[in-house]
Amino acid sequence: MGWFVAIVGSVIVGLAAVRFWRAWVRPWKDLEQLVQDVINGRAPRTFLVNGNRSAQRIGVALEDVFLRQQELAKRADEDELNIRAILSAMRDGLAVVDADGRVRLLNRALRELFAISEDPVGANLLQTFRDTLVVEAVTRTLRTGEPATESINLRDHSTNGDRRVAITSLPMPKEDGAGYGAVVLFHDVTQLQQLEQVRREFVSNVSHELRTPLSIFRGYLETLIDEPELAPDERERILRVMEKHSMRLHSLVDDLLSLARLEAPDPQLNFAPLVIDEWLRHIATEWEKKAGGKQLRIVAEIEHDVPNILADEARLEEVVHNLLDNAVKYSKAGRQVTIRAARDGAENVAISVADEGIGIAAADLPRIFERFYRADKARSREVGGTGLGLAIVKHIAQLHGGSVEAQSQLGRGTTIRVILPIAGHIATS
Repeated sequence: MGWFVAIVGSVIVGLAAVRFWRAWVRPWKDLEQLVQDVINGRAPRTFLVNGNRSAQRIGVALEDVFLRQQELAKRADEDELNIRAILSAMRDGLAVVDADGRVRLLNRALRELFAISEDPVGANLLQTFRDTLVVEAVTRTLRTGEPATESINLRDHSTNGDRRVAITSLPMPKEDGAGYGAVVLFHDVTQLQQLEQVRREFVSNVSHELRTPLSIFRGYLETLIDEPELAPDERERILRVMEKHSMRLHSLVDDLLSLARLEAPDPQLNFAPLVIDEWLRHIATEWEKKAGGKQLRIVAEIEHDVPNILADEARLEEVVHNLLDNAVKYSKAGRQVTIRAARDGAENVAISVADEGIGIAAADLPRIFERFYRADKARSREVGGTGLGLAIVKHIAQLHGGSVEAQSQLGRGTTIRVILPIAGHIATS
């Protein structure tokens, strides 16, 4: 009988042990595995935990934690993707520096600007940028918590020229309030400096062009006032000179206004089909009379298959008149000026004016379309002109979706070609 009781007791104890293991041991092992999966970001097979109610509630809570963790991770990934997209799209360089002066982030534009190939994260400023002015600007911000600016020159290996870069270092307070990091912006201001230089030169040139005739006016007016009994011949000579310079001023103002209109956001060109043959021959006939006093021949050579183009006739006529005016001015008596029109490839027409004049030196040729640039300043002022004619030609050609080019040899003449798209191929930008 005793052995039976012992067996029954053992069975009861065993069943109790199994029940205890299922209710209190296995659930906690399952929970331990769930916790490890959640910590490592793995999706568990199930969050259902068999056993006691406490373990079941913890399993349900872990599922909620996991789902929230997944949502936060998704948002973090989206935020990181957005930040990367923004940084990649930025044309300016950007760097984030921590309070210890270590680089934490660089965008692509900055890597290209400084030709940085290796990952610089964690490196100091001097190792990354190799420029003491950058280090000084950022260090000043880290030390004072105030914005700092600086400018540096960088070598552009693609063009073998220099680039001017403006640096702005902005403080970035640490979350605990102890010290500052910095956000550093690098802006390429090379083009702005070039535009500013062009502006200064333009103002200087305009001032010079205005000063000369105005000085002459003032001098001769004083003469006329101070000497009322001036001989008639001398008075007539003075008035002739004043008339000449008044015409020069009038031409300068006209050209400046024309250039300003062409450079406006809406130059208001009126495009319409233009029959080149008839149009150019009419211009050539007009100029034969103008050039007759200098005994120059104006010849029009138009190829038979030159198609019509889409153009602003008034503006294009301004182009041809400017080119003919230069050709006549710089040609010797008895020479020939030729107006040509021919196809230039399948989609373009080239209108050119060629003279047999003094020509332009090779060193000056690339700059003749700049405003106020004169290859031979003394000769240019002797024959007149504002120095803006070829700049106007270039602008009008570009507004028609075309281009302009020049060929010349000293003593043998100059040819200016204006290349324009045929109707239907006008540039839209």
